[in-house]
Amino acid sequence: MMKLEMHCHTAGSWCALSTPERAVLEYKQDGYDGLVVTNHYAESEMIRYNLATKEDYAKYYLALIDDAIEMGKKYDFKVYFGAEVTLKNEEKAEYLLYGFDRQFLLDHSNLFDLTQTQLFALAQEYGLFMAQAHPFRKNVKLGDPLFMHGVESFNGHFHHDSHNDLAIEFAKKNNLIKICGTDYHDPEQPKTTGVLVSKNIKDEKQLADYLLENKHKLDYDEQKYNFWRKKYFKEMGWL
Repeated sequence: MMKLEMHCHTAGSWCALSTPERAVLEYKQDGYDGLVVTNHYAESEMIRYNLATKEDYAKYYLALIDDAIEMGKKYDFKVYFGAEVTLKNEEKAEYLLYGFDRQFLLDHSNLFDLTQTQLFALAQEYGLFMAQAHPFRKNVKLGDPLFMHGVESFNGHFHHDSHNDLAIEFAKKNNLIKICGTDYHDPEQPKTTGVLVSKNIKDEKQLADYLLENKHKLDYDEQKYNFWRKKYFKEMGWL
């Protein structure tokens, strides 16, 4: 089996500080075999970087992942295309998208303009896997379970209380496929989750197919996550 990080942000996306090389090296040292770069694909990012068109933004986004892929090649580590799409009309609803390639994003650079149902229809058409990220985090709009394949049932970013217990129950109740992700942003951020997949997975399409068939296994450390979350919350005066 191969252990993958399914939710990783890299520098160049406004929220992340860890360079692609740093992310790859850290995950390799921690025993992972690969990661999916899921930077935010959002209108706010396009505006932040003063990119004139959606097509320019798609090219910028792809260049960030290309940097991570090159680092992966350098260190014999798998890196896959992915995205955390922020739907601008859905009150902070974010959907993790797996299985697309470069041409797909260039042809559909307006992903953030879509509704949940439209994004799901596109995922269905192209054989992508779509899961709502941290659906029970504060101020996040819970999506319609009929228009997603899965849900991030365990989010390991210890700066947030994502109410993973509620996400797990939501997945069970609605027969959704469960995935998990560390939601990595910063150097030395504790890595608390992984997904175990076949070593035969060579590209994004095979990864999406594997997820859709629910063949993967979840590997998350709830105790480690809770330790770091409580420590951080105490430091911030929230506990």
